[in-house]
Amino acid sequence: MNILIIGGKLQGTEIAYLANKAGWTVHLVDKNPMAAAIDLCDYYYKLDLFDTQKILRIFKKVDVVIPALENTSCIAIIERYGIMTNTIVLFDSHAFDISSSKIKSNLFFREINIPMPRDFEECLLNNLPVIVKPSDRSGSEGVQIFNNPADAKSFIAEHPDYICQQYVEGPSYSIEVIGNGKTFESLVITEIIVDEECDCQCVIAPARIDGKLERAFHNIATKIAGALKIKGIFDIEVIEKNNRLYVLEIDARMPSQTPIAVYFATGINMVKEMILYNTIDNYRICPSLSKYCILQHVYLQGSKVRGKGEGIMSQVGPLLHKTDYFGVDEALISNPKIYNGFVAELIVSSPTYNDAKYQLEHSIEKLEEKLMEVEYDAIE
Repeated sequence: MNILIIGGKLQGTEIAYLANKAGWTVHLVDKNPMAAAIDLCDYYYKLDLFDTQKILRIFKKVDVVIPALENTSCIAIIERYGIMTNTIVLFDSHAFDISSSKIKSNLFFREINIPMPRDFEECLLNNLPVIVKPSDRSGSEGVQIFNNPADAKSFIAEHPDYICQQYVEGPSYSIEVIGNGKTFESLVITEIIVDEECDCQCVIAPARIDGKLERAFHNIATKIAGALKIKGIFDIEVIEKNNRLYVLEIDARMPSQTPIAVYFATGINMVKEMILYNTIDNYRICPSLSKYCILQHVYLQGSKVRGKGEGIMSQVGPLLHKTDYFGVDEALISNPKIYNGFVAELIVSSPTYNDAKYQLEHSIEKLEEKLMEVEYDAIE
């Protein structure tokens, strides 16, 4: 199968990585020649989406197109190209319209009675800490926390495009759902570890979560998927506090980080399964492995390898794929010929969580020893 990814940032990197694992031929369109996903693709085209004739020729070469960007105008153009060439574009614009606005998605959650953190007015009345987030941005971008809700009043007045709700502190979990518009399957719950900037630095799959909460999360996922009638994939992020789950947000596009962790833990390839689920009648998604995976982002600070949010992976140019790298199963690392520093996504998998944790810690020790012997820009 030939798959075309449009957008080579972290989402595009995730799609390219998993498409390679499926044994498919991977094409990438991105106008940035330093995009992270470039070296994970078979064919790279440095093009703008408005290079219509060149883009249409590429569409005619491939079986499926997956947008890996969040610009609604660009997505509309991609969908139009799909119609013009009779090529499958796997993206749910309706669901994305809801998920790309936290204002819209919060209204949607209320309509279908999904548990959420308290709104700003309740926090003021009860003097609860609040978190403010830009409505139209994903991840940790623009997030701020106010321990005193009254302090957030002026910020909210100056930023009407932000949402403000209770800051709930506790373990964070995520789940993906794949659907074809009629039927839906929720996948494996992952545990999300964030850094001091609320950016995900580590994923554990499967999550270490109570069985009752696990069932509750799957029920929430099924309810949201049915209401969205999702055609493609979306993920849900929740926080657990006092044995209750609070939904923070949904994103109706291929996520980054969690799909690779789920692949190593279960054998489920979300890119492959999303395509097959939408092209084969009565298709079922079945795991082939039962392991624990830890996916950790790291960078070099002095002579130490430290954990850091995934944002560091988007700032270093094309990433290199490594296998059996200092004891980890696989890694995506910065290219020392391009980036004057060292960042990596380290992936380990073992039969138990403790085994995986030991493997990761031991690998980081080996990596630090090597870094002390040579200049970091010589490590590949």
